[in-house]
Amino acid sequence: DPKDVAERFRQDEMGALEAGQTLRIDQPAVFPDGRQGWLYTLKAPFRDEAGKITGVITYNRDITEQKRNAQLKNDFISTVSHELRTPLTSIRGSLGLIAAGVAGELPPKSATHNNSERLVLLINDILDMEKIESGVIAFKIRQMPVRPLLEQAIAASSNYRADGRIRIVLVDDAPRAEANIDEDRLHQVMANLLSNAIKFSDADGTVTVKLERRDRDMLRISVIDQGAGIPEAFRSRIFGKFEQADASSTRKQGGT
Repeated sequence: DPKDVAERFRQDEMGALEAGQTLRIDQPAVFPDGRQGWLYTLKAPFRDEAGKITGVITYNRDITEQKRNAQLKNDFISTVSHELRTPLTSIRGSLGLIAAGVAGELPPKSATHNNSERLVLLINDILDMEKIESGVIAFKIRQMPVRPLLEQAIAASSNYRADGRIRIVLVDDAPRAEANIDEDRLHQVMANLLSNAIKFSDADGTVTVKLERRDRDMLRISVIDQGAGIPEAFRSRIFGKFEQADASSTRKQGGT
């Protein structure tokens, strides 16, 4: 209600007058276009030459975007904390069994190894995000065949397939294709896409990796799963900073 907002502003100004001090307030606001958001408001007493307070100087700044980014960052930090804690808990449990001598002979691809790989992936993503923000990320581009890299990525995805029942199929519609690639970055992107596809697939589902030629100078690599997909309302924000379709602490799966 505009009257309530006006009354709140009046009370703030009276507070500044009575205290003789500068007030700094973050407060919800309704803007002239009807948009709801946040204002940073600074109210300072105005004094005449004799030092007597004769009024209040008010400065307002729209901080809606900053508030939204702060909330997204808090959600992201909460998510990362959860994502890191989950594999660490599993690793600690496995090492505890080993230390107690009750684990017996461990299989070649143990839960500890899988979870440590998951941790490495998460930490590398966080570090690379900082590099991108700082503008210091570097790429090592060279021409190489594409299919072997995809085969390596699929083989490495066994780290994310806990029960090994999810099938990953490679469809190569561009045989012997080569491209200018940063090998490490492609592996990183494929690891993220495959881990997400696996996490959101049913136990007996299939994930398809497809390589196709778009035109003479362009190839496309697709990772296709049979999960619910990204909600249409969220798609315009998919590459936004700290964005996740479901950032709640109760969501069933992690994100990348």
